[in-house]
Amino acid sequence: MDIRVWADFHCPYCYIGKARMKKALREAGVSGARLLLRTYLLNPEASEREGESLNEYSINQYGAKPEKVYANNARLEAEARELGLGMDLKSARYANMTDAHRLFHHAKTRGLGEAFFDLAQQALFTRGALLSDRETLLTLAQQAGVPRDEARDALTGDRYKAEVVADYKEGLDRAIDYIPYYVFGDGSHFSGDRSDAEYLSAVEKHLGGGKA
Repeated sequence: MDIRVWADFHCPYCYIGKARMKKALREAGVSGARLLLRTYLLNPEASEREGESLNEYSINQYGAKPEKVYANNARLEAEARELGLGMDLKSARYANMTDAHRLFHHAKTRGLGEAFFDLAQQALFTRGALLSDRETLLTLAQQAGVPRDEARDALTGDRYKAEVVADYKEGLDRAIDYIPYYVFGDGSHFSGDRSDAEYLSAVEKHLGGGKA
């Protein structure tokens, strides 16, 4: 059973959501399901706010009230801890994610896309790694199992840019409103900031709680 999911590296809801989806699949007794990651660029253009903390980015870019941002992020950090994930949104930094997604698509050719995506999100949300930094990306790719020189070659020129754009365009064509955005095998979908119970309900509704 394949479940497509559109996500971006610096989306904390995607980071938490993946753990929730896997938990829901286990609780529903679904085995053999695969989460097939797709690129969705929340901010496809370069920004002068490169390297800014995600807290400050939300405040400055969207005009959000600081107290609302801090309260929401404290909630997210608590939810992450309940799922066994580290998360420090005070240190997490905004970056243009195009190169990260390009390298993700290369890692996919080796069957290592999910491993790279997971390591990159962990580095961003627990250590404040800047995912637009080439050396950081090369190190993460190497940790995922992609040879460093091969990863460096993958980032030359515009390699894998077409794959990034194709995934993103498909997301736009689907009129994705929030990410993570999940599409089940029967075409049904759900998205956004959901609770454990809502994830389980979605799995039981769309997969019938049966074993894949």
